[in-house]
Amino acid sequence: MVSQRVKTTVLVLAVLLLVLAMSVEEASATLKVQKRTAELTISGGRVVDSRGNAVILRGVNMYGYQSGYWWGHQESDYALIASWGFNVVRLPIAWNYIEPTPGYYDDSYFSNYVDRDIGWAQRNSIYVILDMHQDGWSPHFTFPGWQQNGLPAWAVSGYPDNQEGLTKARQDFWNGLGPNGSQPNDSNPSLQDRLAAAWKHVASRYAGNSVIAGFDLFNEPPPAGLQGFGTEILPAFYTKMIDSIRSADPNRICVWEEGDNLAYPTAPPKRPNLIYSTHYPGGYGDSYGGVAALTADLQTELSASQSWGMPLFIGEWGVVDTYSALAQYINDNLALYDQYGIGSAWWAYSKEGDFGMYLFDGHNNLRTSITNCLVRPYLVGYANSVTVTSSHFDASSRVLQVDLQSVGELPVSVPSSFSIISTANIASTTRAGKYTVVLTPADQASSIQIQF
Repeated sequence: MVSQRVKTTVLVLAVLLLVLAMSVEEASATLKVQKRTAELTISGGRVVDSRGNAVILRGVNMYGYQSGYWWGHQESDYALIASWGFNVVRLPIAWNYIEPTPGYYDDSYFSNYVDRDIGWAQRNSIYVILDMHQDGWSPHFTFPGWQQNGLPAWAVSGYPDNQEGLTKARQDFWNGLGPNGSQPNDSNPSLQDRLAAAWKHVASRYAGNSVIAGFDLFNEPPPAGLQGFGTEILPAFYTKMIDSIRSADPNRICVWEEGDNLAYPTAPPKRPNLIYSTHYPGGYGDSYGGVAALTADLQTELSASQSWGMPLFIGEWGVVDTYSALAQYINDNLALYDQYGIGSAWWAYSKEGDFGMYLFDGHNNLRTSITNCLVRPYLVGYANSVTVTSSHFDASSRVLQVDLQSVGELPVSVPSSFSIISTANIASTTRAGKYTVVLTPADQASSIQIQF
């Protein structure tokens, strides 16, 4: 018969081993989230990895955490996104959840939700762009009758819950005032300074985390009718956010967006390592002007971004599934994104509600009318020795053609629903990942073709 002392000793050892195993597992999970081989930066107007190779970011927005929907994200979602050949998720977050009371940062928002997604993204070879989102400015403003997010309610609770109050709240924010239009001072920082401090807190948490492709500084900043918004106010605001972030995370890519209803701000932040982002070029739905309007819009944005030495990223684009020219709209956009090597993220991957742009309907059924057009092979990057002049996928013939001026490795995303049937002008093909192949053109090849 085993003595009570022996039983107790065995029990204590078992508990210690269990705690040790849990600690090792937690440490391992943390390491997985913090390590990735291909940290991204900006060089020569392109997003590049640690070897200097160009990377084209293509993926989806992952709806939910900016609006308090905590239950809609699973690792299986990230596995599905990866199977579509996508390599980025734009993950909206909201200041009102980060700082629910003045000066207090609720880290459970990250540890319970955001960190999970970053870990799932890492395990599926997907980058994450954290987007400081706002829909309707703040949850304080309930008069439109739909879920809103952005500035914490305490920051704007003194304004009337109507359109006049919303406009005044926006103006006071951009004019550098404190909570509820108060005068800022050392003990009462402006709302812009408070947001910069919140961004610094986020940056400190994820400093050096190379799963994160970048921080999108402020979603769709509305000008609120202020003179000089695009040329002075917005660039100064972005510079403040960038400097605060980089005081904690010096090399982090930052994504800055044009203001609503502006062609583009004419004075971008004067900082390195930036991505310029716009939403819905060419319009959408009944406002979509066709490929000519889309081309003109994109050329305007590209001309600006290239003059600034920044890559262009379409942070949101999409159309409802009932749009009569759905396939044309998607094909027109993707053809131009391919041609110019533009990154993009569809709005949105969501299983919440039944909005027609969401990739799932209200019954969690995949909207295949969208995904059948959206999911296709594309050039996901190229070696730093390669000059790509254009890329094009023909949806009818299922042929991807890439035109070149110099030869080198070309990573191509191959979604799980596609397989390579034949190639032309290819010297070798190697697999670089579950849904990526690397093609090496034959010497002196001016173009390659892949039949799927």
